[in-house]
Amino acid sequence: MKELWDASVLVDLLAAEEGSEFMIDRIGSAVMTAVNWLEVVSWAATVRQVPVLAWAPPVREAGLDVVPFMAHHAEAGEEVREAERTVRDGRSAKEWRGLSTADVALICFAVVESLPLLSSDSVAMATAVRLGVSVTDVRGP
Repeated sequence: MKELWDASVLVDLLAAEEGSEFMIDRIGSAVMTAVNWLEVVSWAATVRQVPVLAWAPPVREAGLDVVPFMAHHAEAGEEVREAERTVRDGRSAKEWRGLSTADVALICFAVVESLPLLSSDSVAMATAVRLGVSVTDVRGP
């Protein structure tokens, strides 16, 4: 069964974060939107200063499927933002880190395509759960 990976999952794997080993076995069933792929490419280039050709081909060959994000996915954005507002639940703007545009795209795709989501982003996961998306936290319970 395919599962949608947040950029945070691949970043954790590439950075060899503790607990990321189990993701290696799951990469063959992984789907990532091009929007989230861009997040990983940007992270690798700016934070790690590693060119995309040094890491992307082996990741793609291992089975990660990068898929397009289309207009019909984006149209779920209103529903995602409304769910995000319910997750925020009275927290001030100062203490709230809302969803990035890439996070919204990720959740829109999960909702429209009915895919389970793998992430380490607590706000994205809580918002996705509000929308009925099955979520797995890669950092454990």
